[in-house]
Amino acid sequence: MRFHPPQEQSGFTLLEILITVAIATLSIVAGLQTFATADRLATDSRQHLRASAAYREAHQALRSKLRNAGIDTMLGFDSTGLTSEPRFREVLGLIDGAPELGPEQWLAYRGSAGVAHDIPGVGITEVGDIVLRTVGEPEEVVVRNAVRGSFRVRQEGRALVIRLTTLHGSDPRRMKRVSGETVLALRN
Repeated sequence: MRFHPPQEQSGFTLLEILITVAIATLSIVAGLQTFATADRLATDSRQHLRASAAYREAHQALRSKLRNAGIDTMLGFDSTGLTSEPRFREVLGLIDGAPELGPEQWLAYRGSAGVAHDIPGVGITEVGDIVLRTVGEPEEVVVRNAVRGSFRVRQEGRALVIRLTTLHGSDPRRMKRVSGETVLALRN
């Protein structure tokens, strides 16, 4: 009988294959988690940018409504110069050197029936609209999604400081709350 020396076998053992598969699986899972986190952060960033843009538009709308208000026609302010419903008359022009005034107008919060959001870390927040009311005319919505109690106007000499908080987003769990102030120098 002839003796054949054992031949070396090439290939991987079952243990080596299992370890390789486990490492590959962990790498894939880690990659997917990183991708999901990056996607969520990108979505949050886009929502925040949209909320900030909508907030700037809201402040611009309020500024445009108050820009031509006659300083002498501003009403509704308490002893500290604060109001949540500024009343005013717009200066339309001059007639014989005297200001020609439009009808009385005022900005006010109007709640939306049953619209409230449970914002994580904030709690229940009611939202509504800031509307422009003009004597003898229908209401005009100036700002949507304003947080109840957040619209305040403070008169400081010939300037108005407008404070507002708005909510933006379609998913109540991810609503973006944006707050801030803007200063408007009255011209008239």
